Amino acid sequence: MLAILIPLIVDKMENDMVVIRIRNKKELFYQHFIFSIVISAIFVIVMVLAGGMASNLLTGSVKNLWPTEKGSIYFYLENKTSFPIYIPQLTSFKVWLYIISSRFLAILSIAVLLIFFKTRS
Repeated sequence: MLAILIPLIVDKMENDMVVIRIRNKKELFYQHFIFSIVISAIFVIVMVLAGGMASNLLTGSVKNLWPTEKGSIYFYLENKTSFPIYIPQLTSFKVWLYIISSRFLAILSIAVLLIFFKTRS
């Protein structure tokens, strides 16, 4: 979806008047970079909201299960006796920060790469 939307929106942004008016290519690149940051933030917000709603519908709550024995960390851990060491690191804030930042950076890198390919073609 991102690979389809970004080139279409960039084409709309780059009409003839804008390209003629902005003679400095760096300024045009900065505008595209700001656009990619905004579009990445929008995608991440939509993903977080959809994930929260899906979690609430499927499980009935949005509790952080990572620091419990029901969480996936406990399931994938080979040495289960060392699990209490990890519990202080698995607070809800840290988990949400990890998920949101990793998705934002991944989508941002894809968006910048797509814009780079679009401007080079």
